[in-house]
Amino acid sequence: MEYGEISKEIWDRILSDLSDPKVYVKSILDKADGVGLSPHQVPVIRYWLIDNDEYIGTLGLRKELTSEIIKREGNIGFQIRPSMRGKGYGTKILELGLEKAKEVGLESVYLNCSKNNTASKRIIEKNGGRLLSTSIDSVSGEKSLHYVISF
Repeated sequence: MEYGEISKEIWDRILSDLSDPKVYVKSILDKADGVGLSPHQVPVIRYWLIDNDEYIGTLGLRKELTSEIIKREGNIGFQIRPSMRGKGYGTKILELGLEKAKEVGLESVYLNCSKNNTASKRIIEKNGGRLLSTSIDSVSGEKSLHYVISF
């Protein structure tokens, strides 16, 4: 699975949550406040990118990181709907996410993407991402790129 793709398990959970929008929104707000997280999770603030009342994508911002999260997810993760990719929305959502990161007091953010995900790589680099390292997942064998953007 490439960065930016969502697993069937996550889609199933999202669709289940969406059957009751109040429950879905409450779960997002709870995660931002750190409520109900498992021991390996940290709070994540969720933002949606909407254009002319149409859902484009989502961005998650983590103010806190663990050593595992910094390797796998970083401070920011984003996804754009497949039908909206290639239209500049990825660059825009990351640009807006970086503004939010500054607002919450971060001086730099860490981002990761699959080495094969050239679109995410380009978006991160266009927004000032500096490659720190590469790694290989011990389970999947997939190569990941690890970036930092400093303000």
